Amino acid sequence: MDQYALREARNSAIDEWVEEVTKFALLSHTWGADEPNYENFYQESGRSKQGYKKLEKFCNTAHEDYGAEFAWADTVCIDKSSSAEVDESIRSMFTWYRNAHICIVYVGQTQSLLDLAADRWFTRGWTLQELLAPPRLKFYNKDWYPLTDFRNDKISDKDVGNLSGGTYSLQSRLLRKAISTATGIDIHHFLNFKPGFTSPPLPQRMRWVARRITTRAEDKSYCMMGIFGVSMVVAYGEGPERAFFRLFQAILEVGYARDWFLWRG
Repeated sequence: MDQYALREARNSAIDEWVEEVTKFALLSHTWGADEPNYENFYQESGRSKQGYKKLEKFCNTAHEDYGAEFAWADTVCIDKSSSAEVDESIRSMFTWYRNAHICIVYVGQTQSLLDLAADRWFTRGWTLQELLAPPRLKFYNKDWYPLTDFRNDKISDKDVGNLSGGTYSLQSRLLRKAISTATGIDIHHFLNFKPGFTSPPLPQRMRWVARRITTRAEDKSYCMMGIFGVSMVVAYGEGPERAFFRLFQAILEVGYARDWFLWRG
């Protein structure tokens, strides 16, 4: 083996080792009324909150089921007293979910695949990118049991077919039907999403988020940055109209199509 091949093999081995020891899990969930935050997470007042149990379950699941030594959750990992940190976190979040070893989705109103489509998780604005961005995603029900027997719920048809037994095929069909019913998103995009403005086009991507809810009005636009692959400064207080104007401005700096203006709302 020549020196170049040896160097490439060594670099590849190092990359694989670094990826293994630094792999991290991200939590996707909907906020409850009693969540610990960055300020009180390590205090007794934070540990007594109901949401603390959810974080414990998430960390244990990430470590035991996926061997992740690091875990991130938006409730306690963003210092909201720092506007600079909030801005960086919001603009980086799609990439964080994209690079996660596993995205663990906690659907707190769901017992089984049969009632998944009605879960509140599908109504929130930020969970759209949390559904699409990660290459590996796993749904857990309200009791922290996995909804399927797959290691990764973004499993391809080919991989489902390689698994013996009709249970896998049934689970795959029920999961995909629930996602399609709840979001209107074609399963191809759930499995292989790419940021941008084509396949599907911008108007269709806009419709994905149109009926979703965000606590702060500006987040309706901020949560779409990753969907379109653009970035802009976060400025809470600017109002939803101004935020949407700046989002569209950022998009037009990258691309343009006439049908982008054929919408109302």
